[in-house]
Amino acid sequence: MASNSRVERVGDEIQKIIVALLATKVRDPRLQWVSITGVEVSKDLSYAKVFFSSLSTETHPSQVLKALESAKGFFRTALAKELRLRVAPALRFFYDESLAYGNKMNSLIEKARQEDEKFIQQEENQNESNDHKDGDHDELRERLR
Repeated sequence: MASNSRVERVGDEIQKIIVALLATKVRDPRLQWVSITGVEVSKDLSYAKVFFSSLSTETHPSQVLKALESAKGFFRTALAKELRLRVAPALRFFYDESLAYGNKMNSLIEKARQEDEKFIQQEENQNESNDHKDGDHDELRERLR
């Protein structure tokens, strides 16, 4: 069994190698906007889970997964050449939803912020028509933030 630090180093190396291959050797258009977000290697170094995300709006993650699966042999052969291991780990690819989830949360936060600004503007306009003091505007704005 490999130590945890060795397992992590092997995972980091696998990630670097696959990223380099995607950037320089792989020409599949489905893999143009793919990012390898992480690699988890089993303690015996026989398996590696490779996590990916895609920034492409044109290619569905399932298509990216199929493309990665079809290039699996190519990746494994390159890993066998680059890594100094008895056996190159078998690769399994998984879609990492964290980037898509983060983008969704950012858009929801932005939408809420815009709605708050709109509400503040409406309140300020209403208060101006009622000749309220400027301090009331600041107090309302602070309460909503």
